[in-house]
Parts: sequence; C-alpha cells; structure tokens
Amino acid sequence: MTDLLTHGDLEIEGRLLGSSNAALLVVAALGGESQRAVYKPLRGERPLWDFPGGTLGRREVATAIVDDALGWGVVPATVWRDMGPLGPGSVQAWVEADEDRPPVDVIESTSVPDGWIVVAEGEGARGDHVCLVHEDTADLRRVAALDVIVNNADRKGGHVLRDRSGALAGIDHGLTFHAEDKLRTVLWGWSGTEFAPDVRDDLLGLRAQWDRVAGLLEPLLSRGEIRATRERLEQAIALGAYPEPLGPWPALPWPAM
Repeated sequence: MTDLLTHGDLEIEGRLLGSSNAALLVVAALGGESQRAVYKPLRGERPLWDFPGGTLGRREVATAIVDDALGWGVVPATVWRDMGPLGPGSVQAWVEADEDRPPVDVIESTSVPDGWIVVAEGEGARGDHVCLVHEDTADLRRVAALDVIVNNADRKGGHVLRDRSGALAGIDHGLTFHAEDKLRTVLWGWSGTEFAPDVRDDLLGLRAQWDRVAGLLEPLLSRGEIRATRERLEQAIALGAYPEPLGPWPALPWPAM
C-alpha cells in the first residue's frame, strides 16, 4: 500500500469540501493496481498561529509512523511525496466510512446506547438536551492512547471513522506533536482509567524501539518535538492511565463534530 501511495501516479478526482486546508481526493495507480487516497499538498496549508507553517502534512505521516510502531493499525497508510500534481504533500489511503456506525456521535440524551460513554452534555440546535458520546471499544481506546502520545490537538468526532468492514480508522492528524501540551479530543470518556494490559505492553514496546522510531521521525519533526514525544510516552507509561483535562487549554476541539 505505501509503495502504491508513494510511487503511483496521482489523478485528482476533486476537492474535499469542508476541510480547513486543501484536501484532494485522488486515485493512485501503479502497475495495474489503484487506490483512492487523500492528497494534502503543502501549498494548500493555511498558516496557524501555534504550529510552524508547512508542517501539517509531515505530522500526518509522523502519526502513521508511531501507530505502525505500536502495531495498532488505526491510522490508514500515509506517506510523504516530494512530487505530486500540486507539488509535495501527504497522501493517505481513503477510508470509505460507514455513516450508519459512527464511533462518536451527538445524540439526544434519551437515546444514549447501552455501553456508550457520555463525554459532554448541552443544548442542541432545537433547544433539546443532547450528549456527545463515544463507544467503549478496544480499538477506540487505542486511538485515545495514540492521541496522548502524539499530542493530538484536534481529535474531532469526524476524525475517527468505522469503515464498511467495521474496522476503525483515525484520520486528520495535522495538529499533532507540538512540544507544548495541546491535547484536545472528544475521547475523554476514559479519563483516569487505567490502560488495558495490551495497550500498556504496546507502549512499552514503543519505548523499546524508540531510537529506530525517532530516526524515522527526524525528517518530519523538530528535535524538540521528538524529544517532547518521548517524554509524553514516558509520562503515559508512568501514569499507566488515560490523563484528565488539565490547565487553561480547551479540552474539546471546536467544533467537536
């Protein structure tokens, strides 16, 4: 898959509306194989006050590297290309979401499914009482743990999907790896809860191979960001649990969905 995304010819099908940065739906084709993907050209990034310019696509690739090292497979194949139809940028395998099975949702308070976790409550557009909720599943717990390590500042509800086979996928990881704590996520349902044994073991495995992972991250992140990521990994292992919202930084992204 990564070879196809890295070396395949990219044909643009159209632009994905609603994205804050330019995101294009493309088809990567190589040797008779093809794969739909999302291409985010560097030239389409909008400047942000708190992230260095021209780095968001590389952060997407860095998140996929950490996910791969953990062995979780919750981030679709993601690569950096120095050449594309609109210049360099990130390319990520397209996820065909099952819109009838969102793992995160906003629903009426009387309709919360059994086993789901309420993260926040509020008033809906019609003045009704609604809840921001998410599943309590092992794969979604892994996404939440990944967000802790990569310091995800933008885990909106629409940034985690289930495909038509039921597999979970986390997408849109451009706002990650900041050296300062910026965790903003809708997946606060496990705050203060201990990591499952397999999650803790995988975090220990990431620590054991950190030198190799850090080498893969060097072309994508600053030294300070890589060092801060290692420190967050150590803190997560020492805590042994999902963190709780702390400090003045908003705990939820906006909009949440």
